[in-house]
Parts: sequence; structure tokens; C-alpha cells
Amino acid sequence: MGRFFGHGHHHHHHHNHHHHHNHGHHHNQNLFPSGKEIGYQGPTETGVEPFVAVTADVPPEQKSYFPLVSPAQSSHDAFDPVRSWGYLSPFHSLPSNAFGLEGSSGKVPNQCELTQVHLLHRHGARYPTSSKEPAGFATRLKAAGNYKASGNLEFLNSWSYGLGKEVLTPFGRSQLFNLGVGFRQKYGHLLNKIAHPKAKLVFRTTSQHRMLHSALNFAAGNIIVKSIVIEAPGFNNTLAPYFTCNNSEHASKTFVKTIMSNW
Repeated sequence: MGRFFGHGHHHHHHHNHHHHHNHGHHHNQNLFPSGKEIGYQGPTETGVEPFVAVTADVPPEQKSYFPLVSPAQSSHDAFDPVRSWGYLSPFHSLPSNAFGLEGSSGKVPNQCELTQVHLLHRHGARYPTSSKEPAGFATRLKAAGNYKASGNLEFLNSWSYGLGKEVLTPFGRSQLFNLGVGFRQKYGHLLNKIAHPKAKLVFRTTSQHRMLHSALNFAAGNIIVKSIVIEAPGFNNTLAPYFTCNNSEHASKTFVKTIMSNW
């Protein structure tokens, strides 16, 4: 069961404090004033809020996974292994018939009016669970002692495991930042409906590092209030209910088998 963050439109009047840490160095924030404090910014008027979901002929699609590199393959091979890792594949748009909705589209029909958007989303690309593979493989490989790998596996002779634990990867941060840009392009016009001039968007997220920073990267550039829900036993957490729902870790075998055969 993945953990999620979500957002909605709320009127909220608390100030949001942003903290920036320069790793390895402590500096006096007063020595580095903000752009607004320095001034001389030039023209800063932004454009009208876009509404691509309504105005574009076709909805935008997510196709790229830059800067990831696909494993070596011949130039004439159309098979892309990166898109065939199941739930581990980078987020990308699927054809409309992928889940039996032939001809469906994200474009709003002319006879309809879009008034709200609700988003419930998982975190971005992350480092592996520390107690499982591939860290376990690295541990067993080291315990194997002296061995001599050859051929395609020759790299194992000098290989060491270097992945982090649980948190977002740099690519994961870019995924959520780009998703936020996409949402602003598709649905930004809805922000005009917020009546109060000082109203702020509230982004709800669970407390684990990768979920919190997924929400922060999605919201980058917006005036936001963070609503952080503690993810631990004994807390009411509607975004990560696996501590209270005993069936949350038991996937439907039929459903999984169907999805695995396709992806």
C-alpha cells in the first residue's frame, strides 16, 4: 500500500515558513537576503492562469523520463524495458484502452464545465526499502567472499552498493515538480475561483520524508500551507491507513495477475 499526498482548495491564513539547509555549512540568513529584499527584479507580471484541460485540442501526455537512461538496446528494438517494470516504471501516460476505456480522454467535453480537481497521488521515484532487496543482494554478495565474475557480470568484481534508503531520488523530485507544473497548466484557471485574495492552497501529506518532499516539490512555486499527517501506529491517518486497515497489504490476486500480464 503506497502512501499519498493530496491537495484541495482551502481558505487559510497562517503564514508558511520555508527553511533551507546548506548541508555542511551554517550561515547567517541575514547575509543572504531574498530576491524581494534585494529588489531590482525587473518586470514580474505573470500571465493569465492557463486551462489546457479545456482549451487544448488534445490533453498533454507524460512521455519522457529524462534523465534516466534505458539499458543498452539495439536501435531497431521498439521494446523499452524502463516502461515494462510494472509499478517500478517511471510515471507515464497510457493509451486510453489500457484499462478498457477506449476513446476516453482527459479533455473536458464542450458541453461540460470543470469546476473542481481532486488529486490523490503517490510519492515520486524513491530509493529501495532498506530491509529488502537490492540491499539484501549486496549484503549476500559481500558475504560470498572471493569470487571471480566474468562476461556481462564482470562489473561485480569491483561493485559496491550505493543506493539510499526510502527517500526520494533526485529524479523523484523532478517527477513531482513536473507534475505540479502540469497541473498548473491544465487547471490553473480554477485558482481564479478562490474568492479571498489571501486564500492559500493547503496540501495534505503524510509525515515520512519522501511523501512530505513529494508534496513540497509538487507545490513549488505556489503559496502553500503544509498539513502534515503523522504516519505511525496510533494516529488517525486517512492518507496512509495501513496501520489501521488489516487488509491493506493483501492485494487482490485476480487484479494483480491481470495487470502483471499487461505490464
